Amino acid sequence: LKESAAQVFSEDTVSLMRALLTGDTAALYKDTALYAAMSEAGVLHIVAVSGMNVAFLVGFILLIIRRKRLATLVALPIIWIFVPFSGATPSVIRAAFMQSTVLAAPIFRRENDGLTSLSAVLAILLLINPSACASVSLQLSFSAMLGIMLVAPKVYKPLILGVRSEYGGKGARLSFPEKLVKYILTGASAAFATTIGALVFTTPISVLYFGYVSLIGLLVNVLMLWAVSVCFILG
Repeated sequence: LKESAAQVFSEDTVSLMRALLTGDTAALYKDTALYAAMSEAGVLHIVAVSGMNVAFLVGFILLIIRRKRLATLVALPIIWIFVPFSGATPSVIRAAFMQSTVLAAPIFRRENDGLTSLSAVLAILLLINPSACASVSLQLSFSAMLGIMLVAPKVYKPLILGVRSEYGGKGARLSFPEKLVKYILTGASAAFATTIGALVFTTPISVLYFGYVSLIGLLVNVLMLWAVSVCFILG
C-alpha cells in the first residue's frame, strides 16, 4: 500500500496520505515544514489512526449499503481487518471495540451503553498490559472519547436546536439554497461539538506532556474535518 501511495500521490502529499491511511508517520516527521504546520494548527491527531478513521470507514459502509443489518455484517469484519492493518495501537483497538458494540447491539437486541463499552475495552487493555496506563497515546485516546460522550452532546443540542428553529426539522419544505445552508450548519455544529468534547479532557494532558496547546486548533478542525474524511475514503 505504501508503494502504491508513492506511485499514486504527488511527492508533497504522499507522506500525509500514508500517515492518514496506515498510521505510518515516519515520512511525515521527516517533512519538517508540514509537521510544524500541522502541529501549530492543532491537527496532528488526524494522522494518529483512531476512532475518527474507524468512524469514517463505518460511515462510508453505512452510506453505500442502505440495509442496516447487511451493512453491519459487512462492517464488522472490515473493522477488525483494519485493526492490524493500521498497527493495532490502543486507540484503534478501542475504536474498533466501540464501533463493534454500537453496530452489534441491535442485532442481539441489546442496548449499547458508550461508557460501559469504553470502560470494558480499557479494562481489557490494562489486563493485557497494565503499564499501558502510562502511554500518552492511550490517555489521549480515551480522554478524547470520554469528552465526546459526555460533553459533545450538551454542546451539540443547543446548536442543532438553533438550526432547526431557523430552517425547520426533518421533512421541512426548503429551497435548495436553504437545504444547503442547513446541511452545512448541521455538519459544522457536529464538528464543533465533537472537537470541543475531545478537547475538554485532552487539552490538560497535551499541556502536561507537550507544554503547549494550539488556540487556533478548534477553528481549523471545524473547517477541515469534512475534507479529512473525503481524503481518507478516497485515499
